[in-house]
Amino acid sequence: MTRTSALSHPVPVNAESARENLRETIALWHAHERTAFDVVLAACDLLAAGAGGMALCTLAAVSPGNAEQEVRELLAAAVRDARLPFHEEGSAAALRAALEAKARLVLSGEIAPHVLVSWASETLQEMPWAVVDRLNDLEYEYDLADHTGRGLDEVAALVMAEARQVVDLPLDGVPPAAAT
Repeated sequence: MTRTSALSHPVPVNAESARENLRETIALWHAHERTAFDVVLAACDLLAAGAGGMALCTLAAVSPGNAEQEVRELLAAAVRDARLPFHEEGSAAALRAALEAKARLVLSGEIAPHVLVSWASETLQEMPWAVVDRLNDLEYEYDLADHTGRGLDEVAALVMAEARQVVDLPLDGVPPAAAT
């Protein structure tokens, strides 16, 4: 259950929901789907839910104008303080968490399926995951939809199916982020 804060973002009402929100926000920040200040707000939510310590307090105190630089400096300690796994930006685990978070956005309807395949094609091309190849193929399908007889809705449905698998299944030895 969540409520809406004065800043118009959903505020988790318990520590576990707030912890999950912070994990998801960090993953989406790594995917350029959220801002550094969104990470700060998620840290505030976790503190408001009664969890965390000094490192999380320090992160929660970051101002909007300094968020981009300071979040990078404070994140590792704050994440450990929040009892979450820390993934170095650009690492396989961070990219896995970002892919999973973006897949959840597709499944919730917050972003369109073609946004996921485009992002995956640009960001994950070096990752040796079969799902990346499938998403790249689906980006190609989007490009050729007018010529192949496969409609955009059909391609979007295939992307949704891939998104479900990303959320539910390990990727070549990298488990879903919630399991780490």
